[in-house]
Amino acid sequence: MLEYYSRLLKNRDTSYKLFLLKYLFESVHKNIYSFSFYELACGLVSCSWDMINEKAEKFSYHDKLYALFNYIIENYDCVDNYSSQIDIFEFLMNVTDKEIKKRLNNLVAYVPYRLIIDSNISPILTGQTDAKKNKIIMKYTHRSDDTLYMIDKKHIYVRNKYIQDIKSNYFNLMNWINDVIKKELS
Repeated sequence: MLEYYSRLLKNRDTSYKLFLLKYLFESVHKNIYSFSFYELACGLVSCSWDMINEKAEKFSYHDKLYALFNYIIENYDCVDNYSSQIDIFEFLMNVTDKEIKKRLNNLVAYVPYRLIIDSNISPILTGQTDAKKNKIIMKYTHRSDDTLYMIDKKHIYVRNKYIQDIKSNYFNLMNWINDVIKKELS
């Protein structure tokens, strides 16, 4: 199955895919199998917090993830570079700041769809608008049992066969994804 997860990360045009996959592994390990897109955004930011702090120079100022990190650090005293992943997640889930909410929603406008593109659907997406791609991918997740999760109305639901695989191989998967992230940011 590691080959499958590696294929998901074949096109790494943003760091979001790495952190989204890491967040999914962590959550499934904790028996959480469905997420709103907003929860995914909060999860991928909280999952990336330490790495952004540690490797800030590797992120471009134009990177949406890095820009959000800076916005939070500059505007909120309740979180800092040393805040835990849980503290960051809770802060983001409960924040009322419209700018943070907008930025979180922008982070997950495409990545949950783009993460699961495979060779079966890729040719169909060529030349389509982003909105049309999202609709095609969402429909595909309803028809194919091979996708990591199903997308429905800005929610994702991890498929049972991947839940079992992630639970059985959690420590190996976490070592692998952490190594991929470190290599990507080195």
